[in-house]
Amino acid sequence: MTLNPYIEAHELRELVLKKEVRPREVAEFFLARVEQLNPRLGAFMTVTAERALADASRLEKLNASDAAMLPLFGVAYSLKDLLWTRDIRTTFGSKNYENWHAPADAELAVRLANSGGILLGKTTTPEFGLRPTTEGGLCPPARNPWNPRTHRRRLQRRLRLRRRLRNASRGAGQRRRRIDSHTFGMLRRGRNQTVARTNHTRAAGGRSMERTFDHRPDRAHRPRRGADARCDGGNDAGRSVRGTAAGASIRRRSFGASKKTSARRYQP
Repeated sequence: MTLNPYIEAHELRELVLKKEVRPREVAEFFLARVEQLNPRLGAFMTVTAERALADASRLEKLNASDAAMLPLFGVAYSLKDLLWTRDIRTTFGSKNYENWHAPADAELAVRLANSGGILLGKTTTPEFGLRPTTEGGLCPPARNPWNPRTHRRRLQRRLRLRRRLRNASRGAGQRRRRIDSHTFGMLRRGRNQTVARTNHTRAAGGRSMERTFDHRPDRAHRPRRGADARCDGGNDAGRSVRGTAAGASIRRRSFGASKKTSARRYQP
């Protein structure tokens, strides 16, 4: 009898209970399917053909009453390669655990084996189950069985997008470095021009604008007023911009007209 590969589990169990299909035939049929399709689909990481045939032989020795009590009698199944299995390697999809064997079986693996199932093997998984796809780790890429090319196209699009993002980040870094160097050059040139342009005010009796209007925190200075604004022994540092024509023009341009002038100008 030829089995339907897409048969439901309860239907397969009924066929095996009625002895229309032997458990060994079920194991051999699905092992042949795995051998035929797994190289193209990458669904199984470890195929346990000997374990499947051993499970089938054990089930054939059971009597009818014991077989009827098993909910998965003669049903083929697989385990994710994240569950511990003592006699089968458990890789977790990582190269660090490529040949690792667990010291004991996981509870789920024990219950499925005691339910009368036939273990075909362990399926592929992302590394430690952390990602949605399996490429990049120990396991082969698992593809869509209905359209195997879809996974390949999606992977190619993902690689192209990753390449574009990497190139964009590199270009942004280069542009940022160019902008930073250009800005630093502008600030440096502006600083030198300000010093060269304002130092000539000393000859006109005015205060050095470099010292007065420099906005750096370590050189910040406010014009002196009142008694401190008087000349301090001819020292340039003791003079106030307020008493010079250049300082008055600078003050008008920087702070606007006085309140009285503004009131007269804008009074309706």
